Amino acid sequence: MRHWVKGKALLVAVLAVVAGTAQADDLSHPTAPLPHDDVDYRVDSGNQGNPSDQVEMVWSHVVNLPSYVSMRLHFSLVSLESGSVVRVVSAFDNDDQVFDGELFSEWFNTTAYFNGDTLTIELWAAPGTTNNRIVLSHVEAAKSPHPIDDGMGLGGGGQCGICGADDRAPSAVDWSGRIMNIGCTGSVYNTDSCVVSAGHCRTSGVIQFRVPNSNSNCSTNNPPALDQFPISGGQSRNSGVGADWWVTTTGTNGAGQRPYDRYGVFMPIATAAANTGQPCTINGYGVDQTCTRSQTQQLSTGSITFRSGSHYEYNADVRGGNSGSGLIVNNAIVGIVTHCSTGCPNYGTRHDNADFAAARDAVCPDSGGVECSNVKRLKARCRDNGAIKGTVILLDNSNNGDTVTVSIDNTLDLVITVVDNKAKFNVCCYSGTHNVSLKDPSNCASTNVTCP
Repeated sequence: MRHWVKGKALLVAVLAVVAGTAQADDLSHPTAPLPHDDVDYRVDSGNQGNPSDQVEMVWSHVVNLPSYVSMRLHFSLVSLESGSVVRVVSAFDNDDQVFDGELFSEWFNTTAYFNGDTLTIELWAAPGTTNNRIVLSHVEAAKSPHPIDDGMGLGGGGQCGICGADDRAPSAVDWSGRIMNIGCTGSVYNTDSCVVSAGHCRTSGVIQFRVPNSNSNCSTNNPPALDQFPISGGQSRNSGVGADWWVTTTGTNGAGQRPYDRYGVFMPIATAAANTGQPCTINGYGVDQTCTRSQTQQLSTGSITFRSGSHYEYNADVRGGNSGSGLIVNNAIVGIVTHCSTGCPNYGTRHDNADFAAARDAVCPDSGGVECSNVKRLKARCRDNGAIKGTVILLDNSNNGDTVTVSIDNTLDLVITVVDNKAKFNVCCYSGTHNVSLKDPSNCASTNVTCP
């Protein structure tokens, strides 16, 4: 076995920078990127068999890289017979990930990102198998950065993307994920767990959800492996302001789930353009001077200040790591965050650009279902016990068996099957006034109810 550091650093806080004329400037955030090394670490399990009549662990190896705080394993060869698996477990928090050969292929022979400097690899062979082998080639390992002070450029007034004072606040929506290792943001936009982001964010990496707080020195922490999903491919364009987008699919975690399967939420693509002056929001993973918030999910608010034929300008705060975030108006994605400027405005590619829309159709085609044109009415009322009861009424029975998604205050999504041209729901318990809207199909119907 041999291992050494090649000295390659991976940038994890990417946000393109433009001046007021939308011409690219040089981005310099010297302490914002979390440095990674590709550590050449070659170890071969050799062919392993199991003559017994039960699954047995036939080989193991401990990967220990002192001074590193996060690791992801890369294998050059994985050959597992049916029923055999590989388990990777972190000594730091006992988080683990179990792969069979098919899942390894889906993850491109890599693992999730694990916390800590020590991982154990276990090879478990199925009964009667004779040819199980894995070869570890290198480790993507992150060091803890030096402590960061307010002068180092992580997110404050006068910096690229901050419009006045930085008023971002922690948020926790499950449709917005952190894309590693590039350090961008992606948004799940349908029930097939397809993701939109920025073209300059395109990578073969991992999208993480429910990201925990970072550490006091701004080093990031990884969520459990079950909240991480492989992401790669799709279609993209990276040609500057108004021409910067990426659409892709996601793979499964160790439980066979994609993001929508696990969390049950998405943010739909808008069906109409936004107008100047409309309020907008952004949920993304930008760097921050408050280290525990840096590269964790935060919400920024503002408004659309300009609309061109290909892009929007807006005054909601963004920082490095926000690239790829959905620009949200009326609970739908109208654009993709791509560029910032010092003193604002910031910039985003429009969702309805013809090439971007065509790419979504090609990469993640609509599987059918209920269209807005077939929705007759959304009825909802609140009963005395605080239960919100309602019905989505369709024009005919052609969508029987399909599903619609009803959102309560855009925080609780109810996926309901259509029966006899109706989708009925009943959810408890509420008080005060609440918004009930159709989320899938999106932007079709909305109403408010008042509970006791």
